[in-house]
Amino acid sequence: MVGGYGAFGSRICRLLTRMDNVAILIVGRDARQAEALAQELKANHAALDIARDADLAALMARRPDVVVNTVGPFQGADYRVAEACIEAGIHYIDLSDSHQFVTGIAQLDGAARAKGVAVITGASTVPALSGAVVAEAELAPTFVRIGISPGNRAPRGSSLVQAIVGQAGKPLPALRAGRWTTVPGWGEMHRRRIRIDRERGLGKRWLSACDAPDLVLLPQLYPTLKAVEFYAGLELSILHVGLWLLSWPVKRGWLKSLLPLRRPLHWIGDQLHPLGSDRGGMLVDVEGINADGRQMSYRWRLVAEKGQGPFVPAAPAAALVARLAHGERLPAGAYPCLGILDLDEILAQVAHLPVFTLGRAKDRSDLFALAMHRDFSRLPEPIRIIHSRQQCASASGRCDVDRGSNPLALLIRALFRMPRAGRDLPVTVRFTARGGTEHWERDFAGRIMRSRLGRARIPGEITERFGAFAFTIRLRWDGTRLHYQIVKGKLFGIRLPRALLPRVVAFEQVEEDRFWFDVSLTAPLVGLLAHYRGWLQPDEIAADVARPADAPARMMVSGALVDRG
Repeated sequence: MVGGYGAFGSRICRLLTRMDNVAILIVGRDARQAEALAQELKANHAALDIARDADLAALMARRPDVVVNTVGPFQGADYRVAEACIEAGIHYIDLSDSHQFVTGIAQLDGAARAKGVAVITGASTVPALSGAVVAEAELAPTFVRIGISPGNRAPRGSSLVQAIVGQAGKPLPALRAGRWTTVPGWGEMHRRRIRIDRERGLGKRWLSACDAPDLVLLPQLYPTLKAVEFYAGLELSILHVGLWLLSWPVKRGWLKSLLPLRRPLHWIGDQLHPLGSDRGGMLVDVEGINADGRQMSYRWRLVAEKGQGPFVPAAPAAALVARLAHGERLPAGAYPCLGILDLDEILAQVAHLPVFTLGRAKDRSDLFALAMHRDFSRLPEPIRIIHSRQQCASASGRCDVDRGSNPLALLIRALFRMPRAGRDLPVTVRFTARGGTEHWERDFAGRIMRSRLGRARIPGEITERFGAFAFTIRLRWDGTRLHYQIVKGKLFGIRLPRALLPRVVAFEQVEEDRFWFDVSLTAPLVGLLAHYRGWLQPDEIAADVARPADAPARMMVSGALVDRG
């Protein structure tokens, strides 16, 4: 166990002491810490620094069956330890959470296969546990969101602090609406609640975008994915928001990195360590298509109490060692810990701890299909396809835009980011289904207008939210056109008088087998805000086929196709 007395290494050791036929060698630079834990757990220890070639060779000379490497940060790390294990014919496991390190392990695949050893990376919360939850959903996923929020009293080693601080403000890969883009590390800040039930749950906590192997691996494993999000958070607002503010100079390019500040930031975190709680949690949300072709969602939550949260990232590595201890084989090769362990196998390692989980599946048929019921089947096919998240993630076309001249109209258009006037403008609309809602991103020649659509209480109606404004829209199919009518409106949750509601004349129809839209917006005392009309065609029509649950997982990692059935 390299780094065996660290925050996660020590917990893996404690899990392994519960197993028969497992002898532990605790390895680290600090002889006193290694010896103290070894005496407590009745294990062996060795004061070795794997950064030194001589010490690494001395470790290999001991001929362990498996080396578990917990020494981070893995961002920017090399594969010296894994290569040494391959050369010595020893299995290797690490807890890397860096997408570059995890995907790059494929370069060792040929050598590991030739030696008949398993070189497994990412045997931790991500991607091992998160990937097992996605597989548990048994869906062809279109959207995955993962979030982790440890309690403030959880141990924060220097490598963990360095990994978080080092990525703040730096661009991270992100799949959004079927397109690859980047998001700033520690950006996209928002609050979410993680709850099992009324008694076991966390209040609202801040989360921000972070690096994780899932951002790259899940789209390779599941071609149906259109969006993947990974967030992490600090329980104390002063720490989380403070780091978010510090990330801005890096995001703007004024600073190269926050790494020079890692020691003072670590010191500040240590001073606030007694505050907050010892309760942490994890969430995984999956949207996708089940084997029957229905749009479904799967929500999974984990809450760890009494300071036992750090055992969760230790569980996958312990589960892999347990397989070896039971005489089972691990597939030879170098690959991420994804599709290797199932969810029950991982959670069995922490079943004796106050770690609680809950998974729920819900029918999430398309928003418009649920709202319109039988009328949806009467819509012409081009309209149904545009409103089917199962088939259409984005659509592009051309449009004409007219705008009013009232100065107040200019202010309202800027507030809602309505399109600029023009003729034959390019337009693209990207759709993302999330938790029973749909996020629409309308791109009019570079002018982007966003809104969120959801179900209303009354059949035949939907809601649409633009920031603080929320409108209830009635849908009506007259046999030729699908009409949109605003019937209610709220600002910051306060009902707007009918006289202040915008007037909308909007409809969709089919002409020459093409989807056409026409939207005219006017406001009381202001007049015309915008009138845009044009056509759209799906950029790609997805097949309604879900991968069978018993099909082998296939994963493309850095150009190497790996089968892990």
